[in-house]
Amino acid sequence: MTGFKIRKQDEPVNYGSLPNVDTNRLIAVYIRQSKKDADDKNGESRKTQLELKNYAATLSGEKGAGVREYDEKSGKSGQKRIDQREKLNQLYKDMEANLISAVIVSREDRLFRDKWGTQSGTFMELAEKRKALVIVPPLSINSKQRFYNFSNYEHVKAFKDKMQAAYDYIETHIKYMNDNQKNKGARGNYDGRWLPPGFVIPYGQEKMEQKIDVYEPWAKIMEELYSTWEAYNYSIPKLARYVEKIPYLFPDIPEEDTKKYCFRTSIDRASRGFKPKTAITLKSWFMNIVYIGWWLISQESGEVIANNHPAIIDRERFEKGYIQLTGHTLEGVPVNLAYPQKRHQARKDEGQPPEAVLQFVLSSPIAPWISVCTAFNRYKNEVREELYYKGFKKIEGEMYNKNLFCIRCDALDTIVMKRLEALAEFDKQLALRIEHGLEEVRQQQVKECISIDDQLKTINADIKTLTGRLTLISELTKDETEDEDKKDEDNPITAIYNRIQELRGQKRELEEKKKRANILEGQEEVQQFYAVLENVKEEWPKLTIEQKQKLIKLLTTKVELTPCSMHWYKLTIHWIGPICNRPDVAYIWRIRPEAQPALETWELDLIREHYPTCNMEYLLERIPNRTWGAIIGGASSIGVKRENSDRGKGKRAIPTKVSWEDIMFFPNKEKAIEMAREAIEDCMKHKTSLSAKWLIPLLPESFIESSEDNNIIHDTNERRASGSYFYGSP
Repeated sequence: MTGFKIRKQDEPVNYGSLPNVDTNRLIAVYIRQSKKDADDKNGESRKTQLELKNYAATLSGEKGAGVREYDEKSGKSGQKRIDQREKLNQLYKDMEANLISAVIVSREDRLFRDKWGTQSGTFMELAEKRKALVIVPPLSINSKQRFYNFSNYEHVKAFKDKMQAAYDYIETHIKYMNDNQKNKGARGNYDGRWLPPGFVIPYGQEKMEQKIDVYEPWAKIMEELYSTWEAYNYSIPKLARYVEKIPYLFPDIPEEDTKKYCFRTSIDRASRGFKPKTAITLKSWFMNIVYIGWWLISQESGEVIANNHPAIIDRERFEKGYIQLTGHTLEGVPVNLAYPQKRHQARKDEGQPPEAVLQFVLSSPIAPWISVCTAFNRYKNEVREELYYKGFKKIEGEMYNKNLFCIRCDALDTIVMKRLEALAEFDKQLALRIEHGLEEVRQQQVKECISIDDQLKTINADIKTLTGRLTLISELTKDETEDEDKKDEDNPITAIYNRIQELRGQKRELEEKKKRANILEGQEEVQQFYAVLENVKEEWPKLTIEQKQKLIKLLTTKVELTPCSMHWYKLTIHWIGPICNRPDVAYIWRIRPEAQPALETWELDLIREHYPTCNMEYLLERIPNRTWGAIIGGASSIGVKRENSDRGKGKRAIPTKVSWEDIMFFPNKEKAIEMAREAIEDCMKHKTSLSAKWLIPLLPESFIESSEDNNIIHDTNERRASGSYFYGSP
């Protein structure tokens, strides 16, 4: 260097000569960072990748098709498959649709860190087919531009070398760092793992010789918590309720202690301190052998170092609780625990197994999570296995999720199926319209799953090649004497066999993912579903549970269930356009509501004061979440009787199974009582647990016009036209 050249800060970068690309198609910019929160912690890396858009814009020019960004954000590993990365999967689809002429990345390893080359090979094959380049721009003054045209074999080899180098980083540098951490742990030193409450790492130790120590303020609380658990007879639910009620479990850490110790405990903040949010956390603490001074070296082998550090809980006490949680001792010896005899027994093998058709489409605006749970219920001398849709949500400060509703799967499924049957019977062209719609969906799904299909194609080809290679090597070596000193992993036959098993595992995972996506399997399945819709009553029972779930998922965009009162539920089905252009709403009466808590003292006081003389409506209005039947039971429990009994005097003004909350849910009181009475009578007549009242009558205009108000209660004739469906044993 003989002199200096002044450059302005905002002076545009000179990228030098640019490669020739098809500017009539889009230029893609792919951005990825592996570590979580790397966009904040490694901001320069993200800034560098974002600036690739400037290069892409220069490459496209003013008259080009433009630039499209595919930003994975942070926390996306390069070892994930194409279909496991949302933006890369979308980029792959756009390449297949011939929308992309070039892919810009900051480094080749932003695309893949692929050990076997399956993913990168699939990507290169498509890039060659669609004549798409991969370009790595010059990111600094001294760096050079690299680009790959996969129709050029030399470029293919160069890209493969980069992919191998990308994975070598994991096998060398990352693995080396992990091995060092494991070696520290094997000596009983701190290796970076999370610690349970009560343990800290004192500052001032040599990094390679760090040991954990007891933090007395929290250790004392932890020992008291364990004693409380023992007093509750090792009941985690009881202990969780106890922790829920206190404002915090561990107090705030004084500032002077934060300067002495490193706290590596994962625990949630509470008012003026810390406490766990779930009962699972409590259980994990009481199974953590760190509390007895043991240090786990290997999870796989179970090796530990005893007396590695000071203990907080005595081993004998700890092991008693450990046995209650795991069913075996610390050495792994099974222990038979005396559990109370359960009332139910396993369901008999004969008979139709229970189903949950709406499992993957049912949602609720008040319940963020809906799961399917199993219950064994006794009917006379028979025990039945039944499935229930259970809606729940997390309440701040509570360790267990709050249950919002629990309703029989077969009962709700049948109401939806009967509605579909009625719609198909009413509209004779429905099956034909849906057939056309499903064929369009099938063709779209083929495009959506292109990356999965291409990966399966590559994997099948690799399995075939490796199987042939395995057969050949086996034939050549079958007469040779095996080297006893050769390690099993160094044996070429073992290496190929392990690779084939790994590929088969990937294949199963991809096929399962494709299955979960409810992909229509060709025109044959479209024709099968058409036949079902032509005759729902006869053909629906012939479908497997997987086919039923797939068909419902294809015919609906959303199915919502909302508890409205003690007995009323609102069911809203959002059918696809060929069926109905507006939400299809039903109000469902449930003959047996969710379990109600016992009558409170203030409720019993009202019953004692007013029950002898007041009319039903007066008392129901003041205890709105109770039925008249519950009020009668409460009066009987405290020895209160009515002066003028209304038993045997005909129909009561309000049925005994109706609460004031049920009545007030609808704007018209008289009509609400009439609807509830009809629903109760229907349930009793048909011996059912659910009765559905559909709001949209089966009239042609009902499925063409849209309505903003789905809460209108039609008159009696319209309700009869819309139909009532019932199902389930009470």
